[in-house]
Amino acid sequence: MITRFRIITPLIMSGAYKDKVEIREQSIKGLLRWWFRFYKGGILSLEELREIEGKIWGLQELASRIKLKIKNKPSNNPIDAYLRMNDKSNPNIKRKAFPENGNFEVEFRFSNPFDENIVKKELEETIWFLINFGGLGARWRRAFGSVQLDNEERNFDDIFQEVENKLSSYSRGFKNSDFMNISNTAIYFITKKDGSLWSSWENCMNDLRDNFYRRLKKELGINKIQLGRTSPLIIQIKRAKEGYYGVILIWKRSERVYEKLKPSSEFWKDKNFKTKEVLK
Repeated sequence: MITRFRIITPLIMSGAYKDKVEIREQSIKGLLRWWFRFYKGGILSLEELREIEGKIWGLQELASRIKLKIKNKPSNNPIDAYLRMNDKSNPNIKRKAFPENGNFEVEFRFSNPFDENIVKKELEETIWFLINFGGLGARWRRAFGSVQLDNEERNFDDIFQEVENKLSSYSRGFKNSDFMNISNTAIYFITKKDGSLWSSWENCMNDLRDNFYRRLKKELGINKIQLGRTSPLIIQIKRAKEGYYGVILIWKRSERVYEKLKPSSEFWKDKNFKTKEVLK
């Protein structure tokens, strides 16, 4: 199984040397495993999740059933990615990144003993969540590293409808609350206040940085939005035929952040953005 990805926002990924960009199999595999837990964790009990996760992605004593190999890597002409969501006011806070519109292929191989059809189906589901809500590499929770399937451009309304329908099929049997998953996460699509999309990823990121993320931190009176060791807030950028739009995921366990960002809250009343709730 070969999947071809297109880079939507600069992808920050490297090995031992931070100034040398590199697409790394283990990094991709780790994030795919995260998204597997995200959607399966809202369906299965913790014991069931551990069992199926171990069978597919491996355990310390059990090899993974999925092997990755990077093919047709993006051109190695890195750009500077300014880590504070493209804020260039401090030119030192940056890292090298693969630029947008590059593409690369990942070959997935399946090993026995386990039903290959089951593994392939779960992998396809996991990739669907990654390309619609997530990213790869460093700072993926703050809009970098967005990837989508190459040569697949659809209208924004069609994307929204597909996502809404897909997520509604997971509307029963939610059991876990100790980690971020579809049972305890709100997901919004964000456009400009008139419903139009941004013309570039940079315009989208700059607007989300200044008028959403920094404003949110200011109104909450905090420097970091964090719950334990992780952030309960994911900000991503995706592309439709009409342009770029934002994707916001909020872990409801952070009650203060979630209450602040409910669609009916005062935070959205100034109409800087238009929100479409795809998962309540």
